[in-house]
Amino acid sequence: HIEDPSSNDKIDRMINILRKKFAVIDPRNVELGKYGVSDAMESHTILRDLEWFVDQSDKVVVYFPEPVSSFGAITEMVYAYRKTKEVWLIFPKKFYGPFEKEHTHKIFYDLDELEKFVTDPNMELKEVFDGQKSNS
Repeated sequence: HIEDPSSNDKIDRMINILRKKFAVIDPRNVELGKYGVSDAMESHTILRDLEWFVDQSDKVVVYFPEPVSSFGAITEMVYAYRKTKEVWLIFPKKFYGPFEKEHTHKIFYDLDELEKFVTDPNMELKEVFDGQKSNS
C-alpha cells in the first residue's frame, strides 16, 4: 500500500530504531510468490500475518509512514490488541480517532519520538510504572 518511494526508507529507519532493543519481523522480506497472487496466497498472507507474526510477538508496531488506508494493518492492530499484545502505533499526524486510541498502548507521531522513547535507558521501568495504557 506504499505509494511514496521514500516510505521504504522511513520503514527501514523505524526497523533500525526498534532493533536497538527488540527482535523485528519485517513482512516486506517474506515473499509469497513471483508470478501473481492467487486466492490461496492471499489467504496464506492473512494466516501468516495474524497467526504467525502477531501471535508470536510480544509487541506489535503499526507504522503509517504516509496517511494511507490499510485494512490489513488495522486488522492486525485490533487482532493483536485483543490477543493482549502490546500495540504501538506510529501515525504521521496528530489526529486519530477513538478506535486507534482504544486499540493501542502507545501512539507516536513520528520516528524521532519513537527513537527517543526506545533509546531511553529507563524505558522498561517507564512501561512498568506507566501501566498498561500509556497513549501520549
